[in-house]
Amino acid sequence: MALRVVSSQSSTQVERKRAEDRLVFPFRNLAANLLRIVRGAGRPEHLGPQLAACLEALEEHRAVTGQYPKPKVFRTLLNLRAFNFNPDKWADDREREANLQLSMSGYPEKVEAEKLIHRGALQVAASRLLYQHTQEIAGEHEMYKGVHLLKESLAVQSIYWRRRMARAEALEPTVEDEEKPPTP
Repeated sequence: MALRVVSSQSSTQVERKRAEDRLVFPFRNLAANLLRIVRGAGRPEHLGPQLAACLEALEEHRAVTGQYPKPKVFRTLLNLRAFNFNPDKWADDREREANLQLSMSGYPEKVEAEKLIHRGALQVAASRLLYQHTQEIAGEHEMYKGVHLLKESLAVQSIYWRRRMARAEALEPTVEDEEKPPTP
């Protein structure tokens, strides 16, 4: 007996999604290399082949869908936050309790601070390439806002972990406690 796959999507939608998925690696690879080149590293000799791979993926998309990808596709595939994992979407009650503990540790603020720093640094780099002083200042502001939040989150983390360690030490039996016979 043969199995038949039933989908609510048409074959055109499936092909469009596959064509969009094939854009991800070439464009993210090119973007990463460009960013590394801007920062003084990267592989400039790979730009030609990477650009060719992007063009090939674009042409393949156009051949399948009849048009080039919409701007939304590029926003999604080059967005740093597009592939972030959210544990709350699948967590059960025990895991939610662990996530609550995690939120008290300052970790979410640390993640948000890192995002601000990344976004600000990227804005600064792009603005310097195009000599856009006003945009550069805006990027610096966002970056330093992230640095300030990072300092605060690290202070919260330090307090959180000191308290956890103190509680753990208080609960650990000492050698003296182990040597004493239990009292009736």
